[in-house]
Amino acid sequence: MNADDKAKDVLRNVIGASITAAQSATQAAQDFVADKSPQFRQQSRNAKMIGQMVVRMGASKAGELVGKASRRINSQDQNIAPTAEPVEARQAEESNFVAEPIAHYSVLSAQQVIALLPTLNSEEVVSIQTYEIGHRNRRTVLAAIQAHLDE
Repeated sequence: MNADDKAKDVLRNVIGASITAAQSATQAAQDFVADKSPQFRQQSRNAKMIGQMVVRMGASKAGELVGKASRRINSQDQNIAPTAEPVEARQAEESNFVAEPIAHYSVLSAQQVIALLPTLNSEEVVSIQTYEIGHRNRRTVLAAIQAHLDE
C-alpha cells in the first residue's frame, strides 16, 4: 500500500467515524426528546394554566382597584365644601340671591317640579320659571313650565 492509498484510507475512516458519530448523536437526541416529550408537554400545559390564572387574578385585582379608586373619587367629590368657590363668585351669588319659589325647591327633581305645576297658580309658575332660569336651568322643567303657561 502506497502513501496515497494510506492517506485515502485514513480519510475514509475519519469521515466515516464522523458520520457515524453524527448519526449516533442525532439518534440519541431523538430518543431523549421522545422520552422527555410527555414531560415537556405537561410542563407547557402547566405554564399555560398558571399564566391564564395569573391574568385572571390580575384582571380581578385591577377591577377591585378601579372600583376602590372610583368610590374614593366619588366620596371626595361629595365631600367638597361649597365654600371651595372663589370669593368673588360667592359674593356675586349672594348679591343676586333669590328665595326659592317653593319650600325645598332646590332638592326637587325635574319630575317632581313638573308634577307640581298643575297645583300652582300662574304667579307661582312664573316665579318657578324665573328661579329655574337663574339657577339650574333644566330644559325639561322650563319646557313643561312654558307648556303649562301656554294652556
